[in-house]
Amino acid sequence: SSQFRKGVPPSTFCLSVCLSVGGLLTHMLSLLAFLSAATLTLRSKATSIRKSSDHLKGLLIKPVASTFCGRRGCDRGWRGEVDNTNNNRAILSSQLQTKAGKFKKDWDTLPVSNVLKPGDPRPKLLVFDLDNTCWTPELYQLRTSPKPWRDIRLFKPIQAIMHELATKDEWKGTKVAAASRTHQVNWAHRLISKFEIAPETTMDDLFSYKEIYPGSKRKHFERLKRDSGVSFDEMIFFDDSTWNTDEIERMGVLCVFCPRGMTNDLWELSLKEYAKMKKKKTRFMGKTLSASRASTRRR
Repeated sequence: SSQFRKGVPPSTFCLSVCLSVGGLLTHMLSLLAFLSAATLTLRSKATSIRKSSDHLKGLLIKPVASTFCGRRGCDRGWRGEVDNTNNNRAILSSQLQTKAGKFKKDWDTLPVSNVLKPGDPRPKLLVFDLDNTCWTPELYQLRTSPKPWRDIRLFKPIQAIMHELATKDEWKGTKVAAASRTHQVNWAHRLISKFEIAPETTMDDLFSYKEIYPGSKRKHFERLKRDSGVSFDEMIFFDDSTWNTDEIERMGVLCVFCPRGMTNDLWELSLKEYAKMKKKKTRFMGKTLSASRASTRRR
């Protein structure tokens, strides 16, 4: 009304109001565009951080925790395993370039366990973790899809064990499964389809069940029991993490802690202990065997 008293035409006044409102809306739209771009940038960075979190664990948390524990004389690292950083480096530098052809030539020389006598109880389902139990290095430590025997290799005892399971008649009544929480699911499936453990037989052929996906190992074992029809007291589980063995032990499964990967001593100890407990008609098999117990038994 003050504008009208000064003689400003109503049309001019309305135009100025519209221009003011339009400028305000333009500023608001610019602010919304800036916030949207900032949100997309933050989401992208969050995704990148999430994808590299496992890698950061390997680079930062594990070495620091292992060093921290080592100063106090303990033998367990950030995941409850014995620190084998130096050991793995030595293995990788000397043996990682092993060719698959060389392994094929050595099939007949692989050791065979003779710890069980004819008639001794054998497990109906053997369940193996993959990372740092069957092979090394762990998949989270790699940035690109690994090639078998070049970027990643099987532990020698695993080669012998799986060759025995695939070829010996004594194990025809036993099934084999993989249970892994790795985030690199496609890599893991590709590797088990490439690693040969007998003539024209891969790990994928040997594994009757493959529970390979992130999450709780408890869910893995519930599915294994459902799909195989094998009860928990007739299984043996091999894993390099006490987090997993502690969880599965409570379900009534005989577990074996493999901090440095699968070894012949742990394999033989697990078979002996399983047969011993079954002969005593033990119903609840939940316990965890470890390397320290295997070394004690050797003495």
